[in-house]
Amino acid sequence: MKKKQAHDAVEIKRLNGVVEVAKGELVVLANALSTKAEEWRTQGHKDVTQALLYDVMKSKQESEEKGKQIADQDALLRKLAHDLSELEHQNKVLTTAVHHNAAEIDTLNQQKNEAVQHMLAMEDS
Repeated sequence: MKKKQAHDAVEIKRLNGVVEVAKGELVVLANALSTKAEEWRTQGHKDVTQALLYDVMKSKQESEEKGKQIADQDALLRKLAHDLSELEHQNKVLTTAVHHNAAEIDTLNQQKNEAVQHMLAMEDS
């Protein structure tokens, strides 16, 4: 019985602490709302609810604009990724062509050297 009472007393103290924290948070929120309401009044708003709705709609519009910017940037990044992929493919094709041309040049140089050697051998004889 005493154990339960001791446990209940601890729980009551804990809950009182939670209540005090909540009261403090409510005071902070009330002060913030009061400051915001005063700001709205200085902007010419007479109805705080209307001003709050205006701020919410403005915030929503800004979020939508940011969302559109993000979508535009995403589309641009996708296009750039596609272009990069195309360039990588073209690079592979050109690299293959360069290697093929280098091999042909080596073959032609070898044939030229053989022809020169043959001509020199003909002159010597």
